[in-house]
Amino acid sequence: MSNSEIVVENTSERAAPRGGVGIAVWCIAGATLLLHLATANGYGIFRDEFYYIACSKRPALGYVDHPPLSIAFLATWRALFGDSVFSLHVPPSIAHSVVVLLFGYIARELGAQQFGRALAALGAAIMPVYLGSMSFYSMNAFDTLFWALCIFILCRIVITGDARLWPLFGLVAGLGLQNKFSVGFLGAALVVGLALSPQRKQFLSPYLYAGGAIALVIFLPHVYWLYKNDWITFEFMRNASQHKNAPTNPAKFFTDQLLMAHPLLLPVWLTGMVYCFLSPRMRAFRMFAIMFVGLFFFFSLTRGKPYYLAPAYALVLPAGAIAFETLCGNRMWAKSAIVAVLVATSAVIVPIAVPILPVDTLVRYQSALGLKAGKMEMGHGGVLDQHFADRFGWKEFAADVSKIYAKLPAEERAKCVVLCGNYGEAGALEYYAKEFDLPPAVSTHNNYWLWGPRNASPDVIMVVSWTGQSIADQGLFASGGEVARSVHPYSEEQEIPIFVFRGLKPPNTIPELWARAKKMI
Repeated sequence: MSNSEIVVENTSERAAPRGGVGIAVWCIAGATLLLHLATANGYGIFRDEFYYIACSKRPALGYVDHPPLSIAFLATWRALFGDSVFSLHVPPSIAHSVVVLLFGYIARELGAQQFGRALAALGAAIMPVYLGSMSFYSMNAFDTLFWALCIFILCRIVITGDARLWPLFGLVAGLGLQNKFSVGFLGAALVVGLALSPQRKQFLSPYLYAGGAIALVIFLPHVYWLYKNDWITFEFMRNASQHKNAPTNPAKFFTDQLLMAHPLLLPVWLTGMVYCFLSPRMRAFRMFAIMFVGLFFFFSLTRGKPYYLAPAYALVLPAGAIAFETLCGNRMWAKSAIVAVLVATSAVIVPIAVPILPVDTLVRYQSALGLKAGKMEMGHGGVLDQHFADRFGWKEFAADVSKIYAKLPAEERAKCVVLCGNYGEAGALEYYAKEFDLPPAVSTHNNYWLWGPRNASPDVIMVVSWTGQSIADQGLFASGGEVARSVHPYSEEQEIPIFVFRGLKPPNTIPELWARAKKMI
């Protein structure tokens, strides 16, 4: 038998699935897209979106906190459709609907019939972490898509026994790596899963290594960027793990999954994991359960954020849908009840994942449900979950900075820049510069630090965020201090102080201070 014709246990007796996934799956995907488009204008632009827009204006082979693919796509999208709130949110909306379809197709590959396929698709549609993360533009929306596509290709390799699909897997994985490093965790988990399961025979195929080589070649341009920039991304990752991400452990990480992945989907994906481990029918896919468990413990023991596990649900949720389909048999009432309960509970959950309610109503709604704002990062303490809070207050902040800037003498306005404490503040000021009269925005945070201080003058500088208080305490300037505060009750940064300083004291210089102020986190 040739390497390209590897046949696995429990699959050789049936033909590989063909055809579509059924009208129900397509309807669920369509409803998911419509929900996102209907709420695309809700709550404004997310903090990271301002940063991504700024990155898209500065093409590169990489950025401190992400590879370049999502940014290159955003630059193209903005050139074609602009960067309005609605326009920014269309691509992730489409990504979610495609993920829904892929969950249906993965279930089909695993052997599901119409109900199992629809249940898998419904799970992907209503999972709060998918609804939330794909309601705004970020690499995370496309990361979930790349994972699902990779897992679908893995299913095809196992079912068909055609190892010649590994290069296709490598192509998708390489593009996924150019979007976000997390696809590398999928690759590492895959190696472990293959080694500890009946699929270890795949190591005999040269096509597996060809796929790995293709992924590496696609990723090499970003590796070159990392090399040219002193591997700065690893400094960022280390600092984020130690000083930014909230502490966690396996028990807390599991509890976080309950709401993040929908409480009533717990029996589905948990059953899917067990089903892959124990069912003779799923022996060929035992590696999926091994991969999921390995990823769970890796993220929970390394201070990973709860959503890091989100793309991995494509490994186990479709298998759980098959198990439930088998348990229901021909009992239509049971299948109808499962769908009805999931849809009904999702109607309760959707408002805390998607910007569908007026914000005042949302606060009351969360209170009525007894929910507190989630905390994935140290320092978060707002009344809204961070994925909502980071959409508020930015336009008001830009207007407040503009008012202070307008009060400066004309000769100072000509040389003034505004130093921001983080990329969200700097990105927001850049974005609203076309609406307000604003000075150039700079920051020492992540890629803004690499972009440098621009034409910052030692004569006069505006500083926003509490960085200004540190500057004042050190007495670096001859005069200056806090002149105003931008306040918003729902924003992640509920108060942003605004400072104006004049006359940098020698021997201090802007380049020297810039080098010391690097903030990779």
